[in-house]
Amino acid sequence: MSIVVMNQAGGKVALRPEDYPLGYSNGQHPGDYIETDAPVAPECIYNHIRGKVNGLWWRVSWKLHDGKFITMSFLLHTGAPRHMYLSAEALKALEKAGLMVEDTDLDLDDTTLFGRKCPVEPTPAEHQPANIIGLKLLVRFGLQLHSEHPCVSCSADIPCLGAAVP
Repeated sequence: MSIVVMNQAGGKVALRPEDYPLGYSNGQHPGDYIETDAPVAPECIYNHIRGKVNGLWWRVSWKLHDGKFITMSFLLHTGAPRHMYLSAEALKALEKAGLMVEDTDLDLDDTTLFGRKCPVEPTPAEHQPANIIGLKLLVRFGLQLHSEHPCVSCSADIPCLGAAVP
């Protein structure tokens, strides 16, 4: 199942450059996918261009098995039917780190987040190269919306993504 965003005429809508926050190039933050010794402070980004775009983004580090971290940006998409969608670059990085598990019988991929399996799907072509967290995972995180900055928070304290329970 893929994410389908339809316009009023019934056509699919792909992510455009203006859908990404300022400073992003080719759909990612300049600091994404770089291994570091410490996590970045999680950052919620409200991307708003009057009359054109409203979107919530989250930059967060993912803890690797070797104790290092890799930072990724995610579109928080309440219309996405699955838990998480990862771009080709994100999948490659997590596979290299041994954080992805493939069930070849069912043709499914998952990772472990906070002690629980989390299904992962490749980001649909029209939304590449974005990483997307869907409503099911946002609910698990305890998504809370606010009228002022930072606009979104989670009831769970999530200093970084990873297998360990925060």
